[in-house]
Amino acid sequence: MRQGPDGLLTTIAGYVDASRRKSSAARPQQQSGDDRPNRLARIDYEHDAAGPHAMEPRVIFEGEAAPTRRRWPALGGYRPQPGDRVLMVPVGGRGYVVVGAVQGAAAAGWRGYVPVWETTSTQPSIGNGALVGRWVRHGTTVHFVAQLTAGSTTAYGTGSWRLSLPATKAEDGVTTPSPARALVAGGNYSGAGEIASGDGFVRFINLAGSTANVTNTVPAAWASGSILRVCGTYETSEGN
Repeated sequence: MRQGPDGLLTTIAGYVDASRRKSSAARPQQQSGDDRPNRLARIDYEHDAAGPHAMEPRVIFEGEAAPTRRRWPALGGYRPQPGDRVLMVPVGGRGYVVVGAVQGAAAAGWRGYVPVWETTSTQPSIGNGALVGRWVRHGTTVHFVAQLTAGSTTAYGTGSWRLSLPATKAEDGVTTPSPARALVAGGNYSGAGEIASGDGFVRFINLAGSTANVTNTVPAAWASGSILRVCGTYETSEGN
């Protein structure tokens, strides 16, 4: 049951109207659900679609950061999946029903983010260079790529470099490798960084031909046009 909000409302109009009339008659002193707007939300990324509460997910209402404590019933024609963007229709005094997905988690596709660039000593400045990133999330799995392109006014700071992730890594007790590549001073260097348990950065980026982490002078002197790329896949526990 994946259609636009208007189609979903048409499909379940009779069900919702009947539920609201019944609720209003039973509790005339309470505010009717008719006075509350429909809302959009995402199915909790931790939702177990095969578990005992498969048809009663927690949701993250748009504009909020955390999943609700309360579970919300879903109509029988829709089976909630983690990360689905769904239409929530008010029923009764304070309740909502999950009508269906207006956008599946897989359909959300890749989106952009701006990585934060930091060092362990004097902080850098991107100047007229560029920091760009792309990422996609399926359940608790994140795939990402981040790129730093130096410009003529970029200041490289001192100390080991790190680039931020689009979502914090889960506290899973595992350090995940992050492939890296740099185009510096005419050289093409491959290597990897690390994403530690519970961390929000790719750190300790080490490139072939060097025993030191990437800095303003490693693997060579950075200049306008130099590029550093990192990517990877990891588990997150963030709910937004």
